[in-house]
Amino acid sequence: MLRVRDEGSASGVFVAIAGQESISHGAMFNIGRRLFRYLGHLQLPPAPAAGQPRVYGAPLPQGQALYAVEEVIVGGRSGKAAISGAPLLTIGQVNCDLSFPQDDDLASRHCELAPVGQGAVLRDLSGVLGTFVRITPGTDRQLKTGDRIRVGQQILQVEAP
Repeated sequence: MLRVRDEGSASGVFVAIAGQESISHGAMFNIGRRLFRYLGHLQLPPAPAAGQPRVYGAPLPQGQALYAVEEVIVGGRSGKAAISGAPLLTIGQVNCDLSFPQDDDLASRHCELAPVGQGAVLRDLSGVLGTFVRITPGTDRQLKTGDRIRVGQQILQVEAP
């Protein structure tokens, strides 16, 4: 039995998902050369009390659970983000909630997230390109023949002896 462990490295250790995988709030995942963080369900600010200043901005749907995903760029800063109340949030090259049209490392519709409970189901739609989830630092993950691991920019595949 082969296991991999992330010892808390800065860049992390990622494992390709087989079809779909449940993720939780704060989970990191990688597609192509892009890194994302699932922010989970968002708490809507309470309505201002009578006589209090009103904050204006994009309208938020009332009575609907919202969740968010953000791209993580160099230095851990936030890049593009998407907030949705829809049952699915898609990421890919074109016609997605988060689209990266010039990124040839991504499939047209690379992956999708569906919120469930306090987490989400991350589904790979890319075929051979893969969607990778970060192993929680300090935990082990069992591997089997054919599994792919991403460490930095290197992708390693488990082969049988």
